[in-house]
Formats: sequence, C-alpha cells, structure tokens
Amino acid sequence: MMTIPQTGMYSVRASDGGDLVRVTTPPAGMNDIPGDYSPDGRQLIFKRTTGEADAPLMLVDAEGGEPRRLNESAYGDSGRFLPAGDSVLTSAGGRLVFLDLDGNVVNSIEEPGAFLFGAVSSPDGEWIAYSHTTPGVFSADVLISRVDGSDAWRVTTTSANEINVDWGREPG
Repeated sequence: MMTIPQTGMYSVRASDGGDLVRVTTPPAGMNDIPGDYSPDGRQLIFKRTTGEADAPLMLVDAEGGEPRRLNESAYGDSGRFLPAGDSVLTSAGGRLVFLDLDGNVVNSIEEPGAFLFGAVSSPDGEWIAYSHTTPGVFSADVLISRVDGSDAWRVTTTSANEINVDWGREPG
C-alpha cells in the first residue's frame, strides 16, 4: 500500500521525534512554508503559497488551529520572529520589512539598486543578518546591520549564492 504524503506543517518532540502533531492543513494546490516559532513557542509564522511565490504571512497556534493572515500583502520570506516576540522580520520587493503581530509595517530597510532578503535577528535583537544581491546577478552576499538599518557592513564577498543566513551560538 502506498502512503500519500500529506501537505501542511507538523511538529514533533525534539528529544525523540514522537508526539507528531499536524499544525496546518493548506487548501488544495497550496503549500505552507514554515518560518519560525515565536520566542515563547506558542505560535508559528509561515507563508501559504503556490510553489514558492510571494504570499501573505500567517500565524497559527503551535498546537494547531485556524491560521490567520497578518495582512493582505505578499512577502518573499516566510518570516522570522524578533527576540521580543512582538514583531516579525520578512522581505517584500527587495526590501526588509518589520511587521507587528497585527500585520502593520513598523519599519523597513531598503538599499537602492539592491535586493535584500532572508533576514534574521541576532539573539539579543540588536542586529540583523541578511542576504544582499543586485538585479541580474546570481550570487548574494551576507550583510549585517543594526535593526534600524544603520551600521551595515558586508560579511562575505564571494561568487557563491549566500542565501541561508542565521546566527551561531556563543561558545561555552
């Protein structure tokens, strides 16, 4: 007997992979692309889309339930919570966008002639790391800046496509 894969997002217990819980069930033809858990672990942010197209972000309780849209705008990234848990960082149209949990844009960062995406906040919430490219170039470098976009500096300068950005942990 063949098992048909079920779309949606699931969670499992980290220690042993047990306690499988289906968190979302997208409509036919749609995908739920996970973003991030809220810092308190109670909610998940994700993007519901066809393929990987830009789409609205949605919030759902970590135990499952009916997701709600943050707003009607379409975003490129699935969203990452800032450490305080009261806002989300994503991208739209080549700029970084900060949304409160009601879906209001509270800040954005853009650089003329550049495409910014894939941002994530540092654990202390003071910095963000993100990918930076220019139109027509198939490579991206990693930049970091303060959350308001100031003090930006390039971390990598390579021909590689540096699109998976995250912060490491302090040793110890």
